[in-house]
This record gives sequence, C-alpha cells and structure tokens, in this order.
Amino acid sequence: MLLLLTIIWIHPSNFVVAQESKSVEPTQWDTKIAAAQQLWKDGQKDSTFTILLTLEAKGTELPEKVRWKIYRILARKLREVGELHAALEYRKKAIKINPNRDTIPYVETERLAKYYNDVNERDAAIHYTKLAVTRYALGTTRRDTARGILMNNNIGYYYYLEGALDSAMVYYGKVATDFNEQHFPANYGIAIGNIAQIYFDKGEYQTALRFGKKELAISKIYAPESYLITLLLVARCTYQLNQLQEAENYLESFFLNKDTYKNSDRSKRKNIDDGLVKKAYELKAKIQYKLNKPQEAYKTLARSLEFEDSLQKKQEENEQAISSFTNYRLESIQQKLELSKKEVALAEANAEKKSAQIRLYIAVSIFGLIIMISGFYLYRLFMKRKEEMKDMQHKLLQADLKNKRKDLTQLGLHLSNKSEFINEMNEQLTDILKKPTVETRKNIQSLIHSINLRSTLDENLTALRTDIEKVNNSFFETLEKKYPELSRT
Repeated sequence: MLLLLTIIWIHPSNFVVAQESKSVEPTQWDTKIAAAQQLWKDGQKDSTFTILLTLEAKGTELPEKVRWKIYRILARKLREVGELHAALEYRKKAIKINPNRDTIPYVETERLAKYYNDVNERDAAIHYTKLAVTRYALGTTRRDTARGILMNNNIGYYYYLEGALDSAMVYYGKVATDFNEQHFPANYGIAIGNIAQIYFDKGEYQTALRFGKKELAISKIYAPESYLITLLLVARCTYQLNQLQEAENYLESFFLNKDTYKNSDRSKRKNIDDGLVKKAYELKAKIQYKLNKPQEAYKTLARSLEFEDSLQKKQEENEQAISSFTNYRLESIQQKLELSKKEVALAEANAEKKSAQIRLYIAVSIFGLIIMISGFYLYRLFMKRKEEMKDMQHKLLQADLKNKRKDLTQLGLHLSNKSEFINEMNEQLTDILKKPTVETRKNIQSLIHSINLRSTLDENLTALRTDIEKVNNSFFETLEKKYPELSRT
C-alpha cells in the first residue's frame, strides 16, 4: 500500500488576488521548450531529451531564466522515467539559479526534499522539508499556512519510509488536529489516512480501519487522489479482518471512482498510478477466490496482468528514454573530452612557449646581470688604478718637491756666497783703484773670472724659481705680497 506524499493542488484563486496578465512574446527558446514538451505528451521521450539537452549545452548563451526552466523540466522528466540521481542533479541546478532565490527564503526546498527522498537520502529529505516549514512559517497568507501544515505530513512520510513509525506518527499528529480538521480538511484527511497506514503495518487492522473510514469521509470531497489510496487501504483492512463482502464493496467503489477521476479535470494534473490499480485487481481476485468465485477471480487476475503489461511497456519506454538521455550525455562528455584534449594540447603548447620565453628572459637577465657586475668590477678596478696613479703622482711630486727644497737650500747658500762675493768685489775694486799697478790687469782678469762663475749660479737660481712655481703656483707672488721688502735677487 502506497502512502500519499502530499502533492495536493490548492487553487490559487482561494488565496491570492489574480493579477492582470501581461502578454509576453515567446522567445525562440520558449518555442523549442514548448515543442519538447509536446513531444513528451506524444510519447517521444527520447526526442524531448535531445531537444532539452541540446538547449542546455548552450550554457550561458541562454538567459538565466530560460536555463532555470530547462533544468526544472529535465528534473521532472528524468524523475518520471526513473533516472533519479540525474533528476536530483538538475533540481539542484534549478534551485541554484532560481530567479526568486534572493527574495524567497529556502525557495523550492520542499521539491528538493522529494528528489532526495527518491534516491533514499532521507536525512537530507527531512532537513530540506524542515527548511520549507521555516519558509512557510514566515508567510502571511492562508496558502502559506496550508503548505506549512503539509510539510509536517511529508516529514512524517520520510520517517515512515525509514521505518521510524513513532517519529512518523508524531508529525502526522501535528497535522491531525481539530483546528486543521475545521480549517484545512484536505490536509487533515491525508494525515488521518497516513496514520491508518501505520496501524495497518503494525497489524492493528481494526484501528487502521477506523482511521481509514474517517479519512474517506473527508478526502472524497477535498482530496480525490488520497480517497482512492484510502479506499484500497480500507479494502485491505476488511480483507485481513475476513470481511470479504465489505472488502469487495470497497474495491468496487475504488474502480468506480477511478474511472470518474480519470475523466475529471484533476486527472490532467496527475495520472492514476497503474501499480495502485494492479494491486486493487490482485486483491479483488483474492477476495473472489475466497468467495468461491474462481472464474471471476481468473478474469480479474487477467485484468491485473493487463496492467502488468502496461507497466512493462511504460518501463520499456522509460528505459528507452533513459538510454537516449544517457547516450546523449555520453556523446556530450566525449565531445567535451575531445575538446579538452585540444585545449590541453594548446595549453601545453602555450605553456612550452611561455616556458621558453621565461628561460630566454632568465638568460637575458643573467647575461645583463653579468655585464652589470663586470662593468661594476671594471669601474671599481679603473677607480682603484686611478687612485693608485694619483698616489704615485703625489709621491713623485712629493719627492720632486723634496729635491727642489734641497736645491732651494743650496740656492740660499749660493745667494749668501754671492752677497759675500759682491762685497769682496767691492773691496778688491776699491783696492785696485787705490793701487793702479802692473798687477792691476791680473786682478781685473781674476775678478772677471769670478763674475762669470757667479753668473752660472744666477742661471741655476732662475731654473729653481721655475721649478718652485710648478710645485707651488704663485709662490713668489704670495711671498712678495707678504714681504714686499724682499727683492727677486
């Protein structure tokens, strides 16, 4: 027996004010998406996936809202054909770029929870459903309140699937309150039906029957989908209690309401599960057999086999659609791999080129550094040699100056001798004038010789003066300024 996971349609006109519709011209993407959905209705599921996946491959070329729509449709279609992990992947993508993600807290978390439940990740399903409860608790409309109540039913359902019946009963009990029975009868009825299912699983058929009958009185009006499920549950309860005729009556009511629901507007939103109908036929065959109606039981069992064939056919269609989806993704992955290989080769070539450029840059830098160091070294060597030359020149000049100073000292002595010589000449001349004798001529020649000898000393003095001027510029000028009483001789 299947529990009813809450997917109750609540007409928007009951809770929100209708807004004036604005006509929007469909884009080329909308046209393609509509074509894909029509192909799905026509049974061409593989073609639907081909169109949607081709659109998805365009990536960011599509507007974000279009990509969001594609992800949502792919998630629903994949879930429908049983490709549950891929469906979860696309639902996550849809939530990530939901246009309302920044304005509505925990948008679409209740839907994401159902996808996690599909892949048996109950903890994640419960977590996201609780976030949805938080989201609806922030709302102010009647619809928000109704959705928040239904989320508790879903949490209970996930606990039920995990076998945590007591925890499931706690959350069903939050929905099955007097307030909800009065204000939200559909939600209340679903919770009562789920409580009946728990009692049935525990083998408490009488209690399950009591809750089931209570749910039937409510859901027939407010929740037709739940009503069909509970009719089958009540029939199973009465069968277990050996109330065979009553069980058969409930099944007849099931088939009658099934056909009524099938022709109603509500059925356009959700088809009746063939598996549920098959179970009803199997139960009816058992009851007929126990009531000693073997021929009728055989016919009923044959009807159930028809649904088996129908289910098998749907399974094959779904497998074909899954195969088409998988093949397309494999081809897409292969193309991406080929493209990646080319990109890798190009990247390697660029990397090699860049590496060569870097090596060249390093070599040039090292060469430049060597030149700079060499230049610096040569400059230092040149400056060192220049300093050595200056030191050598200075030493030579010092030595030359020292020699000149010696010459100057000698010159001073010569000058002193010259002064004495002049004095001596004056005395001799004076004596010659006083004694004009034969010896006068000899004395005068001797005097001339002495004067010639002194003339050589004057030339040496002139050379020394020049050398002093080279060693110390303006020496004599400075000396004359300081001692004007001195003469150049």
